[in-house]
Amino acid sequence: MMVLDWLVRVSMATGALTASGGHQATAPGWAIAGSGTVVSLDGPDDRPPDGGHAIDRVLDAVMRRGDDGLSRLRGQFALAISGPPGHPARVLRDPLGSHPLFYTRCGDEVLFAARPQTLLAQPGGSRALNRAAIADHLSKRWPLRQETFFEVIHRVPPGWQVVVSPTGVSAARYWNPVDPSGHIAFLADDEVERFDTLLELATARAFTGTRAGIFLSGGFDSVSVAAVAHDVAAARGARQAAALSIAFPALECNEEHVQASVAERLGLPLHLIDFDSAVGTTGLLEGGIALNRTLGAPLFNTWMPAYLTLLDTAVAEDVDTILTGEGGDEWLGTTPFLAADLWRRGDLPGLVALARTWKRSFRQDWATVARSVTWKYGLRPLAGQVCHRVAPEAWDARRAAKAVASTPPFIARDAGLHRTLLDRARLSLAAASPAGGFYAREAAVFLDHPLMSWLFEEQFAVGAPRGIRYVHPYWDPDLVAHMYRVSPARLNEGARTKALVRQTVDRRFPSLGFRRQRKITATQFFADLVRREGPPLAAAVSDFDGLASLGIVEPAAARTFLTQAWGGSPRSVGMAWTLVNMEYWVRGHA
Repeated sequence: MMVLDWLVRVSMATGALTASGGHQATAPGWAIAGSGTVVSLDGPDDRPPDGGHAIDRVLDAVMRRGDDGLSRLRGQFALAISGPPGHPARVLRDPLGSHPLFYTRCGDEVLFAARPQTLLAQPGGSRALNRAAIADHLSKRWPLRQETFFEVIHRVPPGWQVVVSPTGVSAARYWNPVDPSGHIAFLADDEVERFDTLLELATARAFTGTRAGIFLSGGFDSVSVAAVAHDVAAARGARQAAALSIAFPALECNEEHVQASVAERLGLPLHLIDFDSAVGTTGLLEGGIALNRTLGAPLFNTWMPAYLTLLDTAVAEDVDTILTGEGGDEWLGTTPFLAADLWRRGDLPGLVALARTWKRSFRQDWATVARSVTWKYGLRPLAGQVCHRVAPEAWDARRAAKAVASTPPFIARDAGLHRTLLDRARLSLAAASPAGGFYAREAAVFLDHPLMSWLFEEQFAVGAPRGIRYVHPYWDPDLVAHMYRVSPARLNEGARTKALVRQTVDRRFPSLGFRRQRKITATQFFADLVRREGPPLAAAVSDFDGLASLGIVEPAAARTFLTQAWGGSPRSVGMAWTLVNMEYWVRGHA
């Protein structure tokens, strides 16, 4: 069970914990408190139970196996564990972060909760906002994985644990699929074939509630999950998942035909709602502003107000678990920085194949593809590697300064703030000369990027009050550990991205054109929508009192930026709405 106001207090002096809400159990010298659902005690070697494991079984597994017991837990959960004297208390978030976890220090205690609001409501807590984090977000930079938009509230990143002892508070990973050397030992071809088995296992882990539903788009990721979910339900004799879809009106992003065809062929009941009906008369952006008041961070997924209608439909259909295709883009595809490694090896056939794959899989012209393969993701990173080896400190200082130079003109000209932003940029620099190559470096980035934590935290905040949890099979730890080691050649087999699922989905739905499908985006539709709905909402907060009072934004410069941005590129429009959205959120939380 997901508990919104789950709260754990851990004494720094003794390591003892007290908890309210959630599940609790004790054993001689041990105590555990948890929120969420643990569906496996032994990683890929443990089939999902009909329901989540009882908290006393989780404690027993941890007592018997120690650190290895923690790393083999699966599900959507947060756990706090205290042991006998000499054992520090540990509080952890599930391996890939479907369940949120935050903490703050209050006197000689450390407090943990699933929402920042729960911690802010405790006596003596500070509600001060994090100026540097807000300024970086407005600049599209997210350098520190553990921070939030509140100064004293910290995030426990996915796969991390916080250790509380008399000597202090520390945080570190307890689960990590990445080789410490930075190199990837790619799987042999016969090992790659375990993909289907692991995807089935990951999907089966969703069938521990009353009924599953799936957010069904027309892309490979959600369609492949829907097909596997159908098979799992049939094998178990379970009720078939409900397909929940939105039909977008713009031609370039309308997938209604594929959504309806997939649901029909799988025999899934389809609830297809057109976009205008989903957002209602309020509109998408105004609905997002209203949602902001309930969130511990500004609304991240601007589409969320439309999907709330699907969540309400899910509740009416007895759905308590939502399956998604999240993670497909991260783990089924390849990072474009593969080009740098191919150039470094002098693999010209590989570069030609990569360019051909991009052209056939994305809606890009040859000029864009050529620039990306030759320079942006190819020779430029290698040039940076050479510069870093010659003068590492000077090169990193240049990179940090360049990052901060992208700060938009409306950020206040505060010397102290800009020094802080520069220091933060230095801390977040990716390795310029990665030991295992650029492909390995980028593959590991997905695990720690704060935007993924933010997305899952937001889903929890809107789902948990409705009794709904989200399960992302492509973010399953065992599947991710496998996909991390699948070679780019297999992922791009046949000169198409996402080959592992593209071929399978195409065989199952041969008339829907998945073999040749290119990535569909709603970028232009979203930009047009923001241009239409955004200016009136911006006008209502044009003094920018919230951000200006914090010394983050100069109101006159912000108004000038907005005037120019509304008619600019989709990226400019997006930055404009980020600014306005943040102003509304700050006003509700300052």
